[in-house]
Amino acid sequence: MNDLHALMDRALADVEVPTDRIQQGAVRRGRAVRRRRRGAALLGGLAVAATVAGVVVPTVAGARSTEGSVAHDTATPSPGLHQPPAGWWDLPGAQMRDRLADLLPEGLRITDADLGDEDLAPGDQPRGGFLQVDVADDSGPAGGLNVLLYAPQPDDAAGRAFVRRQISCPGNADVTPARCTELRNSSGDVVGRLARWDTEGVVVLEVTRLTPDGAVVYAAASNSSDDKWGPGSSIDRERPCVTAAALRAIAASTTWQG
Repeated sequence: MNDLHALMDRALADVEVPTDRIQQGAVRRGRAVRRRRRGAALLGGLAVAATVAGVVVPTVAGARSTEGSVAHDTATPSPGLHQPPAGWWDLPGAQMRDRLADLLPEGLRITDADLGDEDLAPGDQPRGGFLQVDVADDSGPAGGLNVLLYAPQPDDAAGRAFVRRQISCPGNADVTPARCTELRNSSGDVVGRLARWDTEGVVVLEVTRLTPDGAVVYAAASNSSDDKWGPGSSIDRERPCVTAAALRAIAASTTWQG
């Protein structure tokens, strides 16, 4: 038994342990097989969460890592098992859906929604802070959107590094500098980013926004309404369902904090 413990210690020595919210995102994306799934393509590198003695060990499949995925980056430590306090970042999926509907451009409506309560393991309860929707207009399906609410991180080196990776360019967006723009406040501080990637006609816009209390809002939009956006995904339109400006407004809206 001691030999087994020693082997596990060596194997996990350099492993980043994700936060509670990141773990939720990985698990949700890992088993998000919604009833209308039309494609099996991954949005970037979907992390596979393997539980060993209660520790979630993140790995990366593919070359791109995105929000909701856990990318192993030995150069930047991740926070430990931080248990954030309850807050607006735990907003139930149904409320997130209704608030997002009010933020959509005129003529765009939600046709299907994953509120974070689908395909849960027995005994699991939805934790809030997650929403994935398909949208349409009078011409038909127009793509999809995803919103994640990340709780504030500890004010230590690991917590600050985690936030920096979410809001800086390229951070964990894994895009070229030309495809990523940092967003700054009136004081010149970086408070988020706008990134874009496209592959085989699938276009994805991603925005992150740091809130005054240290939480992070992530919003993404695509021209595909598949559950995973990437090679092989179906394409509803030539462009994402909302513009970059509209997506920035969604991420920056205080409606999530109410």
